[in-house]
Amino acid sequence: MIDDLPSSPIRGFVRPALVFVGCVCAVALLLLPLAWGRPGSGGPIGLAAAAAICLAAGWLAEGVSSMLHRSVAPLGVMLLSMGIRISVPLGICLVLAAQGASGRQYLAFIGYLLTFYLVTLALETWLTVKRVPRNSSHSNHNAH
Repeated sequence: MIDDLPSSPIRGFVRPALVFVGCVCAVALLLLPLAWGRPGSGGPIGLAAAAAICLAAGWLAEGVSSMLHRSVAPLGVMLLSMGIRISVPLGICLVLAAQGASGRQYLAFIGYLLTFYLVTLALETWLTVKRVPRNSSHSNHNAH
């Protein structure tokens, strides 16, 4: 198998990517009753689009995190991945909200985007904290 080594870059990305899929799908299933029967972007298609947008942004952020976690400080990796993950969904929210009163038709879609964003934020924060070596604070104190 390709990822037999515990420190393999593939294992460092594939497992978190699968966790992202599972969590986003679980939240989508929880939101589906709210979306069912609504037309347009507030319906199941909008829910799926919001899930796909946040999942893609989460995958991109996690991919960058898994590549940089050994060469960049953990806080830097976390900030970079948060910036990647926040830019797409909240940029879309900004564009839709800027439409004023006519943008209210997208309110359910914006709610979906924000919900998936918060789920991926919590998940990525958890994954980043798990990635930080347990003795990193001790090694910094011993270096001084």
